[in-house]
Amino acid sequence: MARRKHFSGILIGWCLLLLVPMACAANPQDSGRSVYMVRGGQDYIVTSGSRTSSLEVVESSFSTPGGLVWKVTPGKNGDLEVLSTFSMEMPAGLPSFGFSHQWVLVPSKDIPGDYDLSLVVRCATSTVRSGILPGSEDDEYSTSTVLIGSYWHLCKDPGVLEYYHRVSRFDGVEERYDLAVESSPGNKYPTEKDETTFILNLARDIVARNPGDLLVRALYLDALIRARDWETLKGKLKEWEDGFEKSSIPLIRELAFIARDNLKTAQLDAAGQNGYVFIRDLMGRSYDLSSKIRRIPEALSYRQFHVPRGITRGSVANENFLRYQVGVKVLGNVAILDLFQGKRNESLRILCGCYQMGTLMENSGWPMTELIGTAVRDIAVSGLRIHVLNGCEASDEIAGVFRALLELAEKYRQAQEARSDPYESNEIDRNLGLKVMESAADATEKRVRRGVADARFNGLLGAAAARYSVVTRGRFPENLQEWGPLLRDGLPNDPFTSAPLAWISQGKDQMIVYSFGPDSADNKAAIIYDPTNGTVSAGDVVTTIPRVREFPFPRQAARAATFGELLMQFPNGLPSDNFADRKAEGLKATQSVPIRVFSVGPDTDSSSEEKQNPDFVPTTQYDPTNGVISIGDIFTVLRP
Repeated sequence: MARRKHFSGILIGWCLLLLVPMACAANPQDSGRSVYMVRGGQDYIVTSGSRTSSLEVVESSFSTPGGLVWKVTPGKNGDLEVLSTFSMEMPAGLPSFGFSHQWVLVPSKDIPGDYDLSLVVRCATSTVRSGILPGSEDDEYSTSTVLIGSYWHLCKDPGVLEYYHRVSRFDGVEERYDLAVESSPGNKYPTEKDETTFILNLARDIVARNPGDLLVRALYLDALIRARDWETLKGKLKEWEDGFEKSSIPLIRELAFIARDNLKTAQLDAAGQNGYVFIRDLMGRSYDLSSKIRRIPEALSYRQFHVPRGITRGSVANENFLRYQVGVKVLGNVAILDLFQGKRNESLRILCGCYQMGTLMENSGWPMTELIGTAVRDIAVSGLRIHVLNGCEASDEIAGVFRALLELAEKYRQAQEARSDPYESNEIDRNLGLKVMESAADATEKRVRRGVADARFNGLLGAAAARYSVVTRGRFPENLQEWGPLLRDGLPNDPFTSAPLAWISQGKDQMIVYSFGPDSADNKAAIIYDPTNGTVSAGDVVTTIPRVREFPFPRQAARAATFGELLMQFPNGLPSDNFADRKAEGLKATQSVPIRVFSVGPDTDSSSEEKQNPDFVPTTQYDPTNGVISIGDIFTVLRP
């Protein structure tokens, strides 16, 4: 149960990317079985049976056990009507949801054995019923009657299915890394270099055996993109340019478009300007914790997040959110532990780097990546709040933190300007009108999540200005002018009302800055917004600013010879642990000397008998090279 909480918030966004899921492996040489490349190689489908009487889909791209229902009905003149319905049950409190696609395919007039797409109806909904196109008012539909040639392309070469199987297995390696929980360090995984070398050779051989098949070339382009072999990709584009550009089949022309788009990515990569490469590598399995800590501030130097767009579905940005969400929670805890050691600047740079990472991902144009980015920003704001309210004392320190926040806001604006929508930029998606489509509920979910993250960030600007007033005037702001000099024009806007954030002074000891929240109703900060009550539910997004720091981190490293001495310095307890099983549960400290302040780490075992034992002493430092979720605690040692 402890691990489930990591999934519930983002899982809906993950399924926005699913169009055609996968079952178990099939041998294309079996009697009555046919392998098709779908949509120019993006997906594949294996069918069994007769085209004229009964046809069954026995395998396709993406594995969603139990979540997909296929129904194929052969029609007149060899036409096929295909209904694919995907649905998923969610944890308690979250709605079930899914997608339905109704396809009408006709035998190709140009390539024997292929099927052209003549009609597709796509429905996105939160109430999909198996095998039935939904019809509720909340459903969102997209319909196209544009003929797309060779939408299902028949492939008799056995290497084609082998290619899809191989890349699917390798794509799964990343998920196994994210979920690694083995107790022994040094888990072994296939290297990316080994896998890309294999699939490059495999795709090259397939193309050599089928020189006249332009669509099969998609696999070789895909392999080159996966390997980031930009020079060879550029050469193949030039070599095959005439065949691609002069083809009457738009799917073939799209292959050239995707390849050229990746050359733009290559230019950013070569110039060291692509935040995607930096973040992907930093959050991957190659960097240990100290390296991640040292390098995360480099995210501040990036403005663009350009994702290499692959041909096969698994090679685009279908990110596993765990890697990023857990990784940022780890870094957030490290930043707070740095405050115990007097490392205020280091702490701030880590948190700002994490926020910028979320900014870049949220403006990538890829739905799943953007949802992850919003979550990352929100996690970073939680750490920044602790820093703003507790990690700075003097007016110049507070002003410096405020400037850092303004820089983050400006970088967010720049990232929005640089954002591009990959689903608007190619011929097929424009013709089909089938860019990633959300149900009304999903669209609201994304909008509200962004709004809440914005409201919390804007609340930090207000908190910094209020604390500056306390330090310089001895009191909280009492009118619009007194929010200056940091906020000369008053509080920033509430994303849910477009009016300035509201504020309430609660005497001399506390002030509250708040947004009206997703319901846009003013609850006077008496009801705190909680997304577990519903995405759009009552409550305000509140930032509470105490006059006296709740966690009085010293300028120099905290020192404690006993547990009692530590509690005397932090009478209100310790800041919350991102990985505690219970909400708002604080970081822990050892009873024995030397005192160690620690987080229980991503394996979420804070409720275990071992961690509840007051004599427990953390000895194994969390190491992400063992897996994103792996054993180990995150701790710092205080001098006596």
